[in-house]
Formats: sequence, C-alpha cells, structure tokens
Amino acid sequence: MLGGSRSIPKGISFIRQHWHLILLVGLVSFHAINNWAWLSTNVAILSSDARRHLMTSLTYSDMLRPLNLGNMFDAVTMDEYRPPLFHLSAVPLLWLFGRSTDTSTMVNTVYLAILLGSAYAVGKKISDSNMGLLFSFVLSTFPMIYAMSRYFYIDFALTAMVALNVALLLYTEDFRRKDLTLLYGLSFGLGMLVKWTFVVFTLLPGILVFVRSGLPQQMIRRLKTIEVNVKWTLLSALLALGLSLLWYLPSLDAARHMFFGLWLLPLSWLALALTFYALGRPSSQEANLFGAVMIGFTVASIWYLPRVDFLREFFLVAYGKPRGRFSGFVPYLNFLVDEQMSLSYVIPLLLALLILAFLNRHRLRATILRSILTSNLAVVASWAMLPYFVFSFQTSTIHSRYIMPMLAPLALLIAYSLLSIPWRQGKVVLLVMVVIIAMAQFFALTYDGLGWLRHAAIVHLPGERQVNLFAHGFENQLPSTGRTDSRYWIMPDILRFMREDSRRMGRQGAELGIMMRTHHVQASTFELVSLVEGYSDLSMRELARAWSSAPVYPQLFEVDYLILKDGYQGGINREETRELVDALLSGNSLFLGEVFDVAQQYPTPDGETVYLYRKKYHFDKEYSEEDYRTLAHDLEAIGRGSEAIIFEIPEQIEVFARHYQGGGTPYPLPRQRPLDEDTTSLDLEAIAANHDTILAVLMGEEQVDAAHFVEGWLDQHAYQAVASWYGPVRLMAYASPLAEEGDGPAHRIEARFGESITLLGFTLDGEEARPGQILRIKLFWEADDSVENDYKIFLHLLDAEGQIVAQQDSRPMGGSKPTTDWVKGETIADNHGVCIPWEVAPGQHQLVLGMYEPNTGQRLSATADGEVVGDTLPLTLIRIEDS
Repeated sequence: MLGGSRSIPKGISFIRQHWHLILLVGLVSFHAINNWAWLSTNVAILSSDARRHLMTSLTYSDMLRPLNLGNMFDAVTMDEYRPPLFHLSAVPLLWLFGRSTDTSTMVNTVYLAILLGSAYAVGKKISDSNMGLLFSFVLSTFPMIYAMSRYFYIDFALTAMVALNVALLLYTEDFRRKDLTLLYGLSFGLGMLVKWTFVVFTLLPGILVFVRSGLPQQMIRRLKTIEVNVKWTLLSALLALGLSLLWYLPSLDAARHMFFGLWLLPLSWLALALTFYALGRPSSQEANLFGAVMIGFTVASIWYLPRVDFLREFFLVAYGKPRGRFSGFVPYLNFLVDEQMSLSYVIPLLLALLILAFLNRHRLRATILRSILTSNLAVVASWAMLPYFVFSFQTSTIHSRYIMPMLAPLALLIAYSLLSIPWRQGKVVLLVMVVIIAMAQFFALTYDGLGWLRHAAIVHLPGERQVNLFAHGFENQLPSTGRTDSRYWIMPDILRFMREDSRRMGRQGAELGIMMRTHHVQASTFELVSLVEGYSDLSMRELARAWSSAPVYPQLFEVDYLILKDGYQGGINREETRELVDALLSGNSLFLGEVFDVAQQYPTPDGETVYLYRKKYHFDKEYSEEDYRTLAHDLEAIGRGSEAIIFEIPEQIEVFARHYQGGGTPYPLPRQRPLDEDTTSLDLEAIAANHDTILAVLMGEEQVDAAHFVEGWLDQHAYQAVASWYGPVRLMAYASPLAEEGDGPAHRIEARFGESITLLGFTLDGEEARPGQILRIKLFWEADDSVENDYKIFLHLLDAEGQIVAQQDSRPMGGSKPTTDWVKGETIADNHGVCIPWEVAPGQHQLVLGMYEPNTGQRLSATADGEVVGDTLPLTLIRIEDS
C-alpha cells in the first residue's frame, strides 16, 4: 500500500525489544560452551578443597537414592563443616548425565546464569540496560571468573549467590515490595547454605538499605503498637509443628547426637512458626523485612542448627593459628593484578577511577556526599569494602578464592566509568579496546592454539624484568599444557590395572599405598577417581603425608600396591618416607625389593616417572600378628646384620617384614612349587657360601615342602644353634658349613655315654669367639649297639663360676637322625651350633657336652679314659673376646 507503514515481522520486533536479554543469554551460552570444551580436553589441577567438594557431591548422589526425608536429612547434615547447597545442586546433573567430574563441574553453568543475570539486573537498576550488559560482559571476562567456573569450588557459586542477593536487595525498593523482599530473604538463606562467608559480603549492603529506608525510626515507633493476630498465630504454630515433625521425626536418632540434640525439634518449630506468622502479615516495610529475615533464618537453619558447632573449627582455621597469621591487605591487591583481573583490566580500572574522580571533582558538598552514600551505587560498592578488611586482618589463611565475590563491584565500576565518559568517540574507542583485550585474554588462556598470544602479553623491561599483561596465577590454569597436560591424569589407568591384576590373581579387592604427592597425583585424587568410576573394591592409604607418629615402613607390607615417583619429593612430609622411596627406586631395601616389583611405569610431561609397585606375596593363612612380632624381635637379637633369612613359605615375608628392623637378607625358599630338590639345593649352597649365619622361618605345609627338604639340608650341612616356636612358626638359627671340613674329628677322644654310645671326637671352628657369633661343633658318634631311647644332646658354655652362659639342646642332626635310628658300627657326623649371647663377658669359658632322655630329663653318665667323669664331658676351653 502506497504511503502506508510496513509491518515489522514478529521475530525482528522481539529481537529489537529484547536484544539486551538475547545478548545476555548468548553470553551465558558462550561461556558454557567454552567451559565444556575446556573440561573435555584438559586436566584441571584439583586442590584438596575441590576434590573434597566433588567427593561430597558424589556421596550425596548415592545417599539420596532412594529419595526420602530420612535420606535428605542425612545428606543435608552430613558435612560437619561446610553447608550443603552447592554440593547438592550438582546431584541432578549426576543423575541425568552420569558420574564424572566434568558433569559435576558443569553445574557452574547454573550459577553463571545467576551471576550474569544478577549483574545485568544491578547494572540496569543503577543506570540502564546498556550498563547491565556491559557490567555482565566485563565481569564474565575477568580471568578469575571464567577460570573458577571450570573448577568445582564453592566460591564461584558463592559469588553468584552474593550477586543475586544484592540485586534483589536493590529491587525491593527499600523493602516496600513484599514479593521481592521475601525473595531477598530466601536468597540470603540459600546463600548461607552455600558458604558461611556469604554474610560478610552481603551484610553491609543490607545495613545501608535498611538505614536509608527509614526503618530504624519506624520500628521504634511500631514497638508501642504491636498487635498479635491470635488466630493466625495458632495456625502458624500448627503448620510449623507439622513440618518440623515431618523433617525431624524420621531422623531423631541422628539428631540426638548433634549439638542441640533433641532441642532441634522445638527450635525448628519456633523458627517456622515465626516465619509463617511473618508471611501472613499485611505488607509494610517492617513486616516485609521481618518476613525476609525469618525466611532467610529458617532456610539457613536446616544446616546451621544441627551443625552449629562448626564455628569452633571455622575460627580455628580462619583465625586460630597462634603464630603465622597474616595481613592480607597487600596480598589481596596482588591477587587482583596477577590472577583475578590482570593488568589488562587493572589499567582500565585505574582509568575508571581517574575518570570518576574528574567528573565528580566539584561534587564534594555534604548534601551531595550524603546522597552518594545512600545511592544504589554505594550499596554495590559496600559489597566489596567489608570483606576486604575482614579477610585481610590477621587471618590464618589467605587465598585469592576467598575474596572472589568482590570482583563484581570492581567490574561494575569499570562499566560505570566507561559509560559515564561524556566524549562519545573516546567512549567508543575505550569500549572497543576493552572488548578486544578481554576476548584476546580469554581465548589465549582457554585454547592451546593461542600460546603465541600468551607469550606476546609478556612485556620485557630493562634490567631483565618482565611484566605479564595477562592473568598468570595458580587458578589461571592454561589449556592442556604444563600443569593441565592430560598425560598427568594417570589415576584411572592405575586403578583399572589394580582391579584387573588383583582379580587375575584371584583376589577380591586391593589397597594402594600412595607414597607421592603432586598437584595431580595424591591420595585424595585417587579417592575421587575411585568414587567417580565405581572402584568400591579398591582402597587407598595415604603414606606421603603421614601426620601421625606411626612408622611408614611396616605399613608398606600391609598394602597390595605402592605408587611413587622419582625426582623431586617435596610433597612427602617425612624424611623416613623419602628414604623409603629412595630405597625402593635404588633397590637398596632388601625386603622391599623382595616383596615388591615394578608392575607399571608412567612417564609424566615434567620428565619424571611414576612407578606402580605390586606386592608379590600375600599371606592369606590365619596367623597371629603377635607371633611374628615376637619372632622378628628375637631374630634381631640373634642376628648380626649380615645373616640370611630363609622363609620356607615365601608369603610369610610380608607379615614378618612389618616388624623386622634388622639388616638380614630374605630368601624365599622354595622358589617354585612343587619344590625342585636340585634347584633348591643349589640355592641353599649359594646362601651358605655368602652368609655365616642362616636363620630359617619354618612352617611346614604339604603343598610347599612336604618332605621338609630345606630343613633337612640345613640340619645335615649347617650347624643348628636355636630352635624356637612362635605358635605354629619355628625359628631355626644355623651357622653355615665350614669352608673345609675333614671326614674325621680334629680332636680325637675316647668317651662313652651310657652303655652303647661312643664319642669318637669333635671338630671346632676355633677356640675363640665373640658375642653374637655361633660357635660350630661337629661331633662324631658311633653306636656300639642299638640304642633304645631317643636321646637329646646338650652343649653348655660355662663361665669361671660354672654358670651356664650359652647352650644348645637338640637331637642329633637337628632331629633328622635320632639315636633310635643309629646302626651298630655306623659313624654319625652331628653338627651343632652354640649361639654366644651379646651380653656374655669376655674371658675363658668351658665347653661341656652331655646327653639326656627328654621325657624324664635323666642324663647319661659320661666316661673318659675309662673313668666316670659325671653326667657332663668337658670338651675344650673357649675364649670369649670383646665384642
């Protein structure tokens, strides 16, 4: 139609009317998409806090199935130190999209929408939609903001909830709008359920609005005319009682063990009753505020009332260190420059302050200043003031995350000052520059391909100094390079190998000892991966950070696998553990080297290698720990540090080594099943050639050494000195065979014991000995006739007063050739060893010999040179030298 108006399509009309909101949704979507891309291709370095938060969410996910009031109460009150809302908010995502750290972290998309939507609302309230949009953009491109949106920390959600609370506060119109005032109260309660520090960021803005609203004066006047609606009061009390009973009755047993115990029920009832009563009052400023306060208190109380005792730990952590407390005024400013905003934004911030100061240079009169202090801009500015002083004044811990909600007022200040520039061209130029620099920094810190841009942002100054224009703090983790390289993420492969390997060996479940601690690989990371991927049959033991006094070495033999690395060991907090790592890597620890071998190796991008060790032996038989503890102690007393320790059942090594601190060398024999006599004999010959003393830990079993070949070989060739029982376990101490042993005795004598046993003589390895040494004696016997009784032989070492200082009692050849088996005319070469105790005094000692019937203790008479000498036969003098 000529001259008529052209109709605008509805779609274009909608875009024109709502283009700010469309851009805002696009901004949220832009960050959500980039976050998912980043999480899918990179490894985030998870601090202990982030790992704990992820594990808590995964635990909540399991606890809330099935979903009922009892499980909900347990989940809400499970954590004794941290409120539950952030962790619970990730549970629906875990249910919908599966268990993974990336899925949990994407809950930040919800908080990102809350944060940027609240920023937009605040900017629009202070100025207009342009201000709101620019405020949202600047805030979203602060490096700390988008970095933290990729990690599972509470602080990002806290920042969003603080922004929401302040935005609702501004829109309450000084508490005149009941709906928004009640939502403000609800946001306060929800914010407190995210983190207790929420109140520090929101308290001063609330006080400013409360003061400027005139409510203090009104409330004083209203106190004189308070009217109570009895009917509504009773109804509120009934509703509150019903809800309180519904919440607490299924969980009374759990509640009675909390700080307030069963008082939780009446306290909850009172809070709910006041809340319902406040909601039913007609709208007015004071009634609306009272309702908001009660909603906030009641919502927060679902955790704070049961867990009010968290305050003790909170103050201990935040302010409780008697020494080493910090002032954060300067460090937090450094965080702003290096990590949270970067120089790329700090410079515009300083320009913004200069511009604002210039534009308001004449507005210093008291009335104008008072109006500024009561403006919405002052309310937003106060959002950052109190936290800066609270978190900077003599705290025990300082971290850039703690003041993260303060970034929003700074972003608003930049946006406000840029849009306040009266010169149109200068404003446009500055806006374009801020957008270009912000996006360049965003992409450079997010994607690998722009590494050249990260290097270009480093400005070299005279004197070998340099300045980085981009953010470069710990939280600004670079994409898939350096600390975020995906090759560090070895935990899933290790756990997978452990499960498959242990099942291949017929074992259900295994324990991993973790003897290393880096940003990527440590005990809590393994626990997290185990929880995410469902390795409930695998458990972890922290050995790198051993805070108790319990020694680490015995614990190594209690676990099934060990993980450690070469290179820098700064994550280990005990010298003992560092020495054990070195011993394993170098092979210097004989017992560790025998029990563990390397199963897997993982080279890491920093040039180091992570080693997974597997335990070769598992002693699955029932045993007494005390038996092996006593055995190990006695063996240390016998040993001299160079002895061989033979284990007839190799699996005993893992139990024995937990208690043994000596320097002996372990030898598991037999090395194959069934036992091969020729191979085992060669092994025993090699052991005897390399060790003066052989200690054998024996527990004969049919499937291992049915014929007792190992013990028989030792009895025949070595010199038995000790035979002790520890429950079903025996300790046998032997001296190794002499290098040269003749066929006959070195010292010939004619002596008889009883009527039918003749001692032809003996061979001695020397007439001098030292404490701790085993004295070797080979006795040569001959039977004049068959011997009816099974006699035992004793050798005593007597001091100058005739007191026994050392002795050995045994059947001939360790019991393998009892006297009842002797054949007339046969010569028996019978080896014996006498262990000289460490406490024996030096000097001349007499070695004597005798035989007795073990059941009665009756000794045989000894005759030498045709004369009866008694029931003992003196053999020779032994000189004990100084040890």
